[in-house]
Amino acid sequence: MHMNWRRHIFESRRRYRVVAKCDVSFLKDSQFRVGEVVVYYRDHYNYFDGLSIYLFRTLSGEELWWTLHDSDPDDKWKCIFERVDEIVAA
Repeated sequence: MHMNWRRHIFESRRRYRVVAKCDVSFLKDSQFRVGEVVVYYRDHYNYFDGLSIYLFRTLSGEELWWTLHDSDPDDKWKCIFERVDEIVAA
């Protein structure tokens, strides 16, 4: 269930490639690697910290997450991820 106050920015079971075009700083403390393809599956909203948490899985099944603070623009994801036109079967 989508508990985020933002409009839904990722599609469930959709593949995304990590590109980090404009924000490579997140890679420093992240498990993501540029060029890696991940599958988005759900999100959470942390009211206490004011941030959205987006959960992904690598193609090998490892769980990764990316956070977006309330003060960040909705479209920040576009400079970090690019959609791959494949949906993973449920």
